Amino acid sequence: MFGLFRKKASKPLTQMETSKLEVPAGRQPLPVTYEEISLRAYQHWLARGGMHGYDRDDWFAAEQELVTRK
Repeated sequence: MFGLFRKKASKPLTQMETSKLEVPAGRQPLPVTYEEISLRAYQHWLARGGMHGYDRDDWFAAEQELVTRK
């Protein structure tokens, strides 16, 4: 039953696959995967000592780090 809702692990897209994506003019697809962002956000959470209540801050910080990294 729960297998129906399980998210497939995403893999980074190849250059050929990204060229097929339809992206609105002036916008680029996110060059990082969900898994990369969630792992980095988790690392932020651990560095803060596991304190709850800052999940969105951790997520946005992780996303920004990874997007500017590439």
